[in-house]
Amino acid sequence: MIRAPAARLIAVLAGALTLIALLAAPAFAHAQLVGTDPAPGQVLTKRPSTITLRFTENVQVGANAIRLYNSDGSVLVTGKPKSPDLGTLRIPVESDLKNGAYIVTWRVVSADTHPIQGSFTFQIGSGSNATSRDILSLAGRLLSKRGGDQAVGALYGVSRWLLFGGLATLVGAAVFLGAIAMSERGSRRARRLVWTGWWATMVATVGGVLVYGPYAGSLPLGKTLDSAVLSDLVDERLAQVGMARFGLLLLAVPLLVLLTRADRPLRPWWRVAGAGVGIGLVLTPALAGHASTADLVPWAVLADTVHVGAMAVWLGGLLALAICVFPGRGADQLAEVVQRFSRIALVCITLIVATGAFATWRQVRTLDALRTTDYGRMLIVKLVLFAVVIAFATLSREICYRLWTRPYLAPHPRVPVVAGGADDMPSGDVAVEPTRRFSWWRRRVDDAELDQSGNGRDGDHGDFGDDSDDEFDDEVDEEIEVRNLKRAVWAEAVIGLAILVVTALLVNAVPARTAAQENTAGVAVLTLKSSKVWADITVVPARRGTNEVHLDTLRPGARTPFEPLETTATVDFPDKKIAPEKIQLLRLGPGHWIASGVQMPFAGEWRITIRARTSAVDETTLVGKFTLN
Repeated sequence: MIRAPAARLIAVLAGALTLIALLAAPAFAHAQLVGTDPAPGQVLTKRPSTITLRFTENVQVGANAIRLYNSDGSVLVTGKPKSPDLGTLRIPVESDLKNGAYIVTWRVVSADTHPIQGSFTFQIGSGSNATSRDILSLAGRLLSKRGGDQAVGALYGVSRWLLFGGLATLVGAAVFLGAIAMSERGSRRARRLVWTGWWATMVATVGGVLVYGPYAGSLPLGKTLDSAVLSDLVDERLAQVGMARFGLLLLAVPLLVLLTRADRPLRPWWRVAGAGVGIGLVLTPALAGHASTADLVPWAVLADTVHVGAMAVWLGGLLALAICVFPGRGADQLAEVVQRFSRIALVCITLIVATGAFATWRQVRTLDALRTTDYGRMLIVKLVLFAVVIAFATLSREICYRLWTRPYLAPHPRVPVVAGGADDMPSGDVAVEPTRRFSWWRRRVDDAELDQSGNGRDGDHGDFGDDSDDEFDDEVDEEIEVRNLKRAVWAEAVIGLAILVVTALLVNAVPARTAAQENTAGVAVLTLKSSKVWADITVVPARRGTNEVHLDTLRPGARTPFEPLETTATVDFPDKKIAPEKIQLLRLGPGHWIASGVQMPFAGEWRITIRARTSAVDETTLVGKFTLN
């Protein structure tokens, strides 16, 4: 029967988890740009009055979120970004744009608090080529300058790792001292460990919020305390979650003071309050990360909270065990605490595996995304490290089997052969296959320990080691096993901290599924050559569906415009046996053509054929292939 305090604690946990599932506001995926006006590579006949960007979700922007450049790389004057609709940004163009190519770069913050950026080009009139290699290269250089200060990025990454490490130390050590090894509450090591976790979490929270301003705005570190940057933080989701965590840490102070005082018993109200504060703390990473976006948001937030909580109890418990319990203790003194923690750690690892599998499926979905994205490759590293942890955990449990699981002695029942006959077994106690002292551990007794007659190792009935030399050997083995156990636990803890490093990188990376989708949009560029004419071909956005094809014909070697007498182009898809289809080329200038609205409905390798009549009797055919995603 469950005691009343335990029942109340279970009720609080269930209520808190239910509240997480109900209050987690749904959002779309990690923000993606789905459209622009002007479109990438579009040729306009007059100056646009505004530039519009459309995203899959609402995004947050700063004063310079969208920048407009001319073909020389000079910044042009634009107005303040506005958001007339959900996920739509619009800026007025205030400069007087002449005919030529223009570049737009943008940097915004998506709902999962991650900054994203990109660029596109367009042109006015036919006197330039917005999709030429020179313009696209310039766009890439301009965008790279918006990548932000490396020191800011490094500090923000460190703050994320410190946050996870602090939460693990704080929450895990609190659970360990309050539920597993209460006799250690008053020790100096326990106090230092708990308050180290508290301070690490506090520093990571405050520092992470302050650094996030220049991180999201692509600003130098010196702008951290700038009044304009700080004022913009008020509306940032990460800052709001950080302030909530700051308040929870302040509420935790009196609870931790009571926890680290062995002369004060922990009342039921303390356990309920501690559970509430602890759940709130492990919930905060989910509210400002990948779990709060994409599909299945309520379940994702719930799974992420359980994942972080189980990680904290397991890793923080390992640190508490290694730092507070192991020093100066032998097998008999460690038995109860280690066995109790082992049961809880097994549950935690099971929850970590289950919730981690769900998060992997949700953020990756395909093996191709796992192999080809930064997120996927970092996830593979994390899984490998976790497999190593499981190996050390298995070693620890095997050591515990040998240390604290023993067969016991029991009187053997006498079974008469016939009524009044002699017993078929000798009198006295014999060793039998035991019922284990700890039912959660199973271990077979080595057959070598029992001879065929049921005698003990020393040949005496029921004697399992009365000889002094056997006792000495057992003591030596016990010392070695305890030493190996301590090493295995420390190895688990150190590798666990290394896993947190990879986790800190993962939470700042674009999810694999989103990155794979983003990789499907872009530009396909190829150059076809012959002795009489070269052809530069650009396909935008190089994705199945409607595309725009730009064609430049050039003099061989000189790369200057060359005007054939007649130019035609066709595209076909050999894998689907789609016959060549002629595309309508519109001449924009000397040696420059464009074909808009070209329908290519399949992903894969397409073939383009250019026929250029260079004289009254000569025609050159150029054939090349490009890939649509």
